[in-house]
Amino acid sequence: MTPMFRPIHAWLSAIMLAAGAHAATTNFWPNPSFEQWAGETGHARFYATKVAVAQSSAAAHSGEHSLHLVDDDSGKSNSTFHFSPLNQLRDDMAGRVVFMSAWCKLVSMSENAQVGVAITWTDGADTWHNRYQFMELADQGGDWRQLQVRAELPADLKLLRFELWCSNKWYHKGEAFFDDVAVGFDSPANPAATTTAATGAGDRPLGMESLPPQDDATLAMRKEYEQPVIFREDGHVRPDIRQGTWFMNGRPEFFFGGWLYSSQTTFDRDWPRANPNRQGIDHIAYYQPPSKIVADAVGINSFQIAMEKKPANALFGLNVKGPAESEKDVREFYTGMKDLPLTMEFTFAQYEVQRQLPDLAAAIKQQFAMWHSFIPFCPEHPAGDHYYRSLFRGGALAALKNQANVFCWELFNESSYCCECNYNRQAFAKAMQEKFGSIAEANRVWGTIFKSFAEVAAVTGYRQFPRIWPDWCHFSAQRYADILRLYSNYIRQFDQRDKVYFAEQMTLNHLWTARGAGMDYRQILPAIDVISVEGGPCRYGEQSDPPEAKDGMEEIVVSHRKAFMLGAAIIAGMNKDQKPVTNHESYCMRYEGGVRVPSRRSDMISTLWLNLVNGMSTVYCYSWDKRSHEWKDLASAEKSAQSAGYKNSILLNPYNWPPSELVAFDLFRKELDPLKELALPFPRSKPATVAIFHSYPTLYLDGVGSREPVGHFGKKLNAWFEVLKENHYPLAVVFDEDLSAGLPASVEALVIPCATYATAESVAAIERFRQRGGRIIADSNALMFDERGTPFAPRANDGITRIDAGKIAGRAQLIQALAGVKRYATLTPALSNCHLELIDRGDRKLLFLMNMADRETRWCDLRLNLPDNGEFYVFDYVNQRLFANASKDSWTMAELAKGIRLPIPSQERMLLMLQREKPAGCELLRPADLPAMAASIAAAEAPELAKIQALRETAERQELADRRYDGVVAANCRPLNLRGIANMAFKDDIAGDELGGWFDQGSSNDFAAMPIGKHTLAGVPFDIIDPASNNGKGALLLYGKGRPYFPKSATGVSVGGKVTALYFLHCIAWPGGDDTVVLKYVAHFADGSSSEIPIRQAVEIQDWHRKKVPRNAKIALETSNSDVNVQLFCYKWANPHPDKELVSLDVLSTETGSVPAVVAITAEQ
Repeated sequence: MTPMFRPIHAWLSAIMLAAGAHAATTNFWPNPSFEQWAGETGHARFYATKVAVAQSSAAAHSGEHSLHLVDDDSGKSNSTFHFSPLNQLRDDMAGRVVFMSAWCKLVSMSENAQVGVAITWTDGADTWHNRYQFMELADQGGDWRQLQVRAELPADLKLLRFELWCSNKWYHKGEAFFDDVAVGFDSPANPAATTTAATGAGDRPLGMESLPPQDDATLAMRKEYEQPVIFREDGHVRPDIRQGTWFMNGRPEFFFGGWLYSSQTTFDRDWPRANPNRQGIDHIAYYQPPSKIVADAVGINSFQIAMEKKPANALFGLNVKGPAESEKDVREFYTGMKDLPLTMEFTFAQYEVQRQLPDLAAAIKQQFAMWHSFIPFCPEHPAGDHYYRSLFRGGALAALKNQANVFCWELFNESSYCCECNYNRQAFAKAMQEKFGSIAEANRVWGTIFKSFAEVAAVTGYRQFPRIWPDWCHFSAQRYADILRLYSNYIRQFDQRDKVYFAEQMTLNHLWTARGAGMDYRQILPAIDVISVEGGPCRYGEQSDPPEAKDGMEEIVVSHRKAFMLGAAIIAGMNKDQKPVTNHESYCMRYEGGVRVPSRRSDMISTLWLNLVNGMSTVYCYSWDKRSHEWKDLASAEKSAQSAGYKNSILLNPYNWPPSELVAFDLFRKELDPLKELALPFPRSKPATVAIFHSYPTLYLDGVGSREPVGHFGKKLNAWFEVLKENHYPLAVVFDEDLSAGLPASVEALVIPCATYATAESVAAIERFRQRGGRIIADSNALMFDERGTPFAPRANDGITRIDAGKIAGRAQLIQALAGVKRYATLTPALSNCHLELIDRGDRKLLFLMNMADRETRWCDLRLNLPDNGEFYVFDYVNQRLFANASKDSWTMAELAKGIRLPIPSQERMLLMLQREKPAGCELLRPADLPAMAASIAAAEAPELAKIQALRETAERQELADRRYDGVVAANCRPLNLRGIANMAFKDDIAGDELGGWFDQGSSNDFAAMPIGKHTLAGVPFDIIDPASNNGKGALLLYGKGRPYFPKSATGVSVGGKVTALYFLHCIAWPGGDDTVVLKYVAHFADGSSSEIPIRQAVEIQDWHRKKVPRNAKIALETSNSDVNVQLFCYKWANPHPDKELVSLDVLSTETGSVPAVVAITAEQ
């Protein structure tokens, strides 16, 4: 069907009545039942690609027709259909309560919170607000359902829209019918509220629709796993937990090994019985599948294993292939592990549910609109609860009945939970009724207009209510904690062995991004025994930009180790040395010039130590598999490794990790063993002198009515944490409850990188800290509002040093403000990216140093600020060298305070021991020996440094080539005049108002940093229009399905004369597929001929958010706005007819999902 549009504003002229004349029942939505169509639909402002909108007789709630909306593009697009009351009607609605309702029949949507109705408006401060209600995935293919939303509009109302959404988020699709739309004052009767009981997941009947019958073999497996069984004694030894430390056989223990897939992957793919070592590599890890024998030979003491999926799927009711053969594999797999301590994660079973039962999988999907692949289904839904019980029983019993020594059950991997399902909404409304007592009191606190708590339960999307959202976040976290307890207790019904622990693997950036707002780990940690994280990616070699993450799962793989260190510090602040912290997926990779190169054994040893000094007690390295189906020799192994970011870290790929380098694990084991009593017990750090405040109230409201751009909390927290760590301040992350309890006496300064929102109790506690003499350094916007957004009264002379944490200059200002605050160890000269951690046990101390910034050894003076008396020997444990004083072999602390000269190796751990007893059998070095030692180190490093320098020079040449056209003669160049076709400014104030500038995305995502006037970019002289001199217009923005109100073309740009080349300064937004033609230039010659110049994504043009060089163009400008880095690109078109006069140029959108922007064009004669 072909969409048919005409502006809706004409429909309104007949109903612009005075405010007093409007009846409560007046419906202001034109043509609400869509019966009159005949070439006329409402208004056409669509934010999508490939969106079809048409009258339809295929479905109708009343009458014979409805409105049919379809978005079948999964790109970066939003799809809405709306009308905007103008002039008098809009003014009449200002300050009033309005409603919108519509009947919706959902055909499909690819994710939650995509299809619905909304009222959207801006106030006098140009701030956008909305109220909305969504259909749910369970509604797909169901009956008509009424959606309704109410909003109290502000008196200073500016823009107003009543919208139908389909679909509302990037990367998603949707299809729905809408009918009987109503818009008016106040509200009609509420739609029937659901009365589903909010009971615990384990207390409900299953309620699943009938499943296909299982075959006999699957049914036999299911019955076997349903048999009642309890495991109590297995004869295996498992660790104790003592103050956050593992203890095994009376000694502190550090578990480490590989993360590996289940037996199915082991025998079907990587170690097939017929030929387990198809590549013929002479290493036990290649020719024998994972086992206790292999672990002992390699030097590891544990594995993490992904659960067996087939028993879980059989228990759920699916059919599985080859269950009997699978059971044999499972038996062989676990029998080979013998008594090796294991961790098991429960994951990956959801894919078979989605394949065999797609409708059921959609119906029970977790109602969380952000990434949540590893908690895929709603635990509150009876069928979802059945899935998880099947998962835990099937996976656990497969291990237990085969005598596997599992000591830690990881319930969820990369958890992401904030389920706004009906069950939780009902429970939330009940909890709020108990909290506030009456809806009037709730409305007073929330600033809302609910008529009952039943209406609160009907909300789909609590983020739209900033003052409710903190309550929901608390509720969601507690609900997730209850889920963890529920399923831990479920497993304990049949696993009653001693010393068995439960974990869940947090998604680390949930500690500082909006996706984690519903997972406050202060509430979650009490529900588990072991704290599990993943990440800590260590990228050795020449530092470069990480590869792009394809999804939430890959985000942690490509993240920086400093983010891991922040996460570890946040966890330490919550945990307070009570529970072991484990890294269940650690990554270790080496790059040169941005390309994966083979790792070295020292990389892995250093990575394991880096985990240890950052509080980890277990590390599983991703991953112990070969993916041998993808390679047969070293060349194809390299190709496999380079094909995806996560494959860079695979341990049994001989290109990533030459087999000889796997000795790293055994070397680490031998290096750690004598130091276990020193290095492993907690605390592993000195008392903090600087506390850094983590504000959960600010995290909750990041992007939810926030006064700052989305993501500001994490950016500011990361920035200040990083600079404090690089300057070696002893840190502790603190929270509201720590402030209230009073900070330890050791803390001299409190740093507040981002706490725009705070509780009154925390503000009072901060003042008490100041009164005791504490130093406070805070972001410029800190402590402005309470936890619901109510402004605090201004306080003059509050004694807080204010610095803008969002600016780079603020980092140096922070360090200046901390002058004189105690540090236990410093380096001179300071190294920009050097880890320094001190474990102090009195007479024995361990100082960990690792310089990641430099590729050569750096000589520094280490200065210590410790109170110990007497003499210490300074011993390089790794290289067995004793650094002696000039006249004696030992040092006093007074002497060490003045400095000891040390060589800090490049990208390798240095373990410096300070001990009372003189080590035996080591090389003794006095200050006089150090020059010769430095010369020897420099000579040894010279060949590799020469190679590195050559790589750098090559990279620099390539970087220049990517950013410059050679041979451009400026005198032969002249700018074309685009003033007549420019239609947008570079700066934008209000997103989506169809006015202002750039891509109409608001001030946080515009190009206000555009250099105005004459500039040489990519080696080409351009003249960029100053909008102030051109009626506010600086660039040409063309039609894309995401911005249909931009023009589809601009014609007749005067060129005049003969030209050899044209240079186009341009970019796109909302990219589609690479090589897609997104823009065309047409050159018209004096003889009447023309040449078409197609512009393809990633070839002649690129996404302005993507710093990736197009194949046939250059990066011309690199800058940033408040949200992201932004770019412009320059494409050179070589005129095939330089002897012809080129008269004019047309610029044409190809009307894809991408929106082109043309900033300037230069002709070269």
